Amino acid sequence: MLAFNAAGAGMAFGITLKSNSIFLAWVALLYQIPFNNILQALGSWRVSPKLLALLFFIYRYGLILRGEYARMQAATRTRGFRPRLNWHSLRTISQLAACLLLRGFDRAERVYQAMLCRGFSGQFYFFNNLKWQKNDTMLAITAGAGLTLLCVSGYF
Repeated sequence: MLAFNAAGAGMAFGITLKSNSIFLAWVALLYQIPFNNILQALGSWRVSPKLLALLFFIYRYGLILRGEYARMQAATRTRGFRPRLNWHSLRTISQLAACLLLRGFDRAERVYQAMLCRGFSGQFYFFNNLKWQKNDTMLAITAGAGLTLLCVSGYF
């Protein structure tokens, strides 16, 4: 038998609020950094090169598929398509999804052939100029002090 407990609901709300604030803080920090720099930093931390390549291709083809979808959506709107809950709309949407996947696959094949023509050997080479500097030390000390303050005050 399930029973509602106000203290448990309050604790669940607090946990949800904290986890969402942590996630939004990470998004705000990483949003300002170009994705290539993030991959370069992960490479300097000795993350697997296969994982780096996978992340790069997911990011790249996500942007390409978003652009293709916007083009196809604009084309259907200019032809007067308005999505409704009927067979015609469902068939049209499924055909658009299939066309998007086929275009993405075709584009991936062309990009792969172009990469092979340019001598791609399956490994990305990053610059290794990421060195620890005084500013990094100051940031680490400040962040550590702030986190310690949050833990001591009971907010974290």
